[in-house]
Amino acid sequence: MVDTGNLVSYHRLQKNFDSLSLASTNISLLILTHSHFDHCRNAFAIQQHEHCLILMSEKEAAFTKTGYTPLPDGTFQLTRFISRLGNLIGKKRFGYTPFFPIYWQSIN
Repeated sequence: MVDTGNLVSYHRLQKNFDSLSLASTNISLLILTHSHFDHCRNAFAIQQHEHCLILMSEKEAAFTKTGYTPLPDGTFQLTRFISRLGNLIGKKRFGYTPFFPIYWQSIN
């Protein structure tokens, strides 16, 4: 499985698995492309339910221990403003349940 979506999508994911006749025990690895809330909000729940490993980059994995990944700076004035506002709201709005993935080394 790749990425997990936001909180609302958890039940939708379960329904999709059921409709495909996939047993929930078939998920052994969850790969997260990055640690933004809209990609990993369900990671902890899926890891607990499926007993699967979570794999992501070492750089992104550092954020998952706190359950919050700061929003990126933005590329122009409006998106910089939105990003700053989002980071003020912070973990309350854009946080997730902390989890502990395994990770691959960055190639930098």
